[in-house]
Amino acid sequence: MKRAISICMVLALLAALGAPSAASGYTGADVRAILETIGACVAQTDGILSSARALIDWQLEDSAAELEAYREALRNGEEYESEDNYDEVRAKADELDASISSVVALRAQVDALRVTGLESVDETVAAAKTYFAWLEDALRDLMSIFDFYFAEYEAAEGLAAYDIEQYSDMSEAIAELYYVIQDMTDAMEVIDCPAFMQECFDKYIRATRKYLAVLETMYTAIQIEDVLRSASANYLLGRMQIEVGYCEIELTELFNLQYEKVRNRLDGNIGTLKSELDANCQALLGAL
Repeated sequence: MKRAISICMVLALLAALGAPSAASGYTGADVRAILETIGACVAQTDGILSSARALIDWQLEDSAAELEAYREALRNGEEYESEDNYDEVRAKADELDASISSVVALRAQVDALRVTGLESVDETVAAAKTYFAWLEDALRDLMSIFDFYFAEYEAAEGLAAYDIEQYSDMSEAIAELYYVIQDMTDAMEVIDCPAFMQECFDKYIRATRKYLAVLETMYTAIQIEDVLRSASANYLLGRMQIEVGYCEIELTELFNLQYEKVRNRLDGNIGTLKSELDANCQALLGAL
């Protein structure tokens, strides 16, 4: 799509609309209605684009400090507990879902526009259809990250609810934690993970499953009062905490990479095509 419609195409449009025997059968009023529909639909995406960019900024800015704090804790051998902002994330996802629904509705209006036989108009219609297809795909790529986040959050609910302070018997506490982690990793294995994260997520699940063997060792050590075995298990737990921690950091970085890629699409091809559509519609409407 050219950045602005050429004068030749404008003249061709005028000639076609002014000729009584125009093969297209479309009048100037028909073409105006088509172009105004495109212009109105594209204009309604201004807020959607702003919302998507704000969402991306929120993710990148919100996670930056948290990632640094997590890395620092791992370097120092300290425990790190991230803030549970589920409600905020859910609100962001609902906002994105509403944007997708709006784009789907606008896309349906544009897709319903028929071929006129007028090259300049048909090229603009085709470009508008491409624009809405690209925009919907970009927003759905963002939503796939939210879908994954919520599925993982649900899988880990048992672990989040686990409270070792509720147990007076350490053997019982370890046994319960074993089954909690087993259930969690089983649930994670069936999560529909975005392809670009699958390798890292599989590594994360494998690393988390290593806890099971160590918990078995700890349980046995308590039963037979083996201090050395217990100390060895505690050391391994510390090592695995680091391994799992870096997997979690990598997953968040992959989240951010996808957000950045979507922003590049919004600011790149999608934004450029939107500008071209605005220019073409204005030029063609001005020629009528």
